[in-house]
Amino acid sequence: MSYSEESERLMAYYRKKYNYNSRKIALRMLKWNFKWLFKDDIALERGNHYPYVAVATGIGDALWSFVLIPALLKKLNTKKINLVVYDDDNMGVVRKRSFDMLYRFNYVEDVVSFNFKIYDNPQIDDKTGCYNYLKAGKYDYSSKHPFDYSLIVNGYLERGIGFDAIANQLGLDENYIDLNIFSHYNALPQDSIISNKLLKNGKYIVLYFGPLKGNTSEMFNRGEYWKTKDWYLLCKALYKAWGLPLVIIGANYDLSYYHKFMNEIQDLEILPYIINLIGVTSLPETIAIIKNAHCLIGYTSGMPIVSTYLGTKTVMFWRPGNLSLFEDHHVGFNDGFTTNWVPKSMKDLGEYIPVWYSQDNAKSVFQKIIYSGWSPTSTCEKKSKEILDDPEFFI
Repeated sequence: MSYSEESERLMAYYRKKYNYNSRKIALRMLKWNFKWLFKDDIALERGNHYPYVAVATGIGDALWSFVLIPALLKKLNTKKINLVVYDDDNMGVVRKRSFDMLYRFNYVEDVVSFNFKIYDNPQIDDKTGCYNYLKAGKYDYSSKHPFDYSLIVNGYLERGIGFDAIANQLGLDENYIDLNIFSHYNALPQDSIISNKLLKNGKYIVLYFGPLKGNTSEMFNRGEYWKTKDWYLLCKALYKAWGLPLVIIGANYDLSYYHKFMNEIQDLEILPYIINLIGVTSLPETIAIIKNAHCLIGYTSGMPIVSTYLGTKTVMFWRPGNLSLFEDHHVGFNDGFTTNWVPKSMKDLGEYIPVWYSQDNAKSVFQKIIYSGWSPTSTCEKKSKEILDDPEFFI
């Protein structure tokens, strides 16, 4: 790990530990800088006695692992863990995107980024199109595996294996599986400043478009299966029916697709009702915005996964079922992956709509939202059905 990376990590840790006391932070950083000058090069400097647990990089990836952390704490007889988050020089702007969130969980002592071998060979399973992730379980600490335990569960979920079965394979107590992830999350008052201002005018809808690269050439909207026109017509229908502002969230790199959307929309009718917060809010602020939203509609990513675990009504987009992320692997993930990570209450109440394997457009998604009973009022529901009955609206 480079000096700048380690310094950045420790600054974040000490801000949390010393509640932003600048004098204490400066003293600790001064002491660390002196030690850095004389330290030996090692794979990973272990800073405390808590176990080191490997997780994947993404926001949603980490949350999937967190479902099993209470069970792992029980197994390892510890109150806290250190997270070793996969990092790679090729990851560019998405590096460390989850860190501001990870530090907030009360069982996380520290967060370390490290470039370890996260995939087995071959990286892609030819039979399923799924990633062959590093197997979860106990590891002997080494430069190759700089952690005591791997809790990377993506590969299991993608193949339709649920948390109960994963826990059973790992020897974890199923009674400690906890899908109420955010009950362990430490929200701060300043996180909600923006969402409270939005709420002054009532509820709002959150949209997550995703980045241009993922929405055109690769990933879950490769080939622009879902187009900017679909987003426009869906936005128009939602505002006409419900009258709620449309809040668009994302990191700086998500502006790429937002610019494409703004260039290609057919008219300016919805512009006064769009609030663009892409690149404006921190991750904790974004989490607060999602938590207080009426619903979230999003491109497959950490944002709709966060929304689902917060209990906010959520629609998540994918591609048709016979296609995966990769152009040369025309198989989809197991159907169980659409719901095997979702809290039971979200499924039972119809508050999670997995638009993963169906041939959808703006009208069909709007229809699913309306017939799931998401309209804020009976008047809104009536207007929604009038829009659905209008043969000209979605053209």
